[in-house]
Amino acid sequence: MNWTKTVKDFAILLLLVLAALALISDIISLIRYHGSGSILSTLISLVKEICGYIIRIGALLVLAEISENVYAIRTGDKSSDK
Repeated sequence: MNWTKTVKDFAILLLLVLAALALISDIISLIRYHGSGSILSTLISLVKEICGYIIRIGALLVLAEISENVYAIRTGDKSSDK
């Protein structure tokens, strides 16, 4: 199914963009408010944000894979990898 490949590609691209934006945002906040937070707390916050993005986008990828497998079962395809 073509749309599941599109969704998977978009989800991976979205994950990379969100991770980059989170990194840039945390670097800017660290520079701007250098006295109010430590580097360690900023790093922990960054890891927490990226892990949240991975979990959410991973759920989207699982749903796309399940949809592709259900379609393959209904149509009788032996291999859904294209």
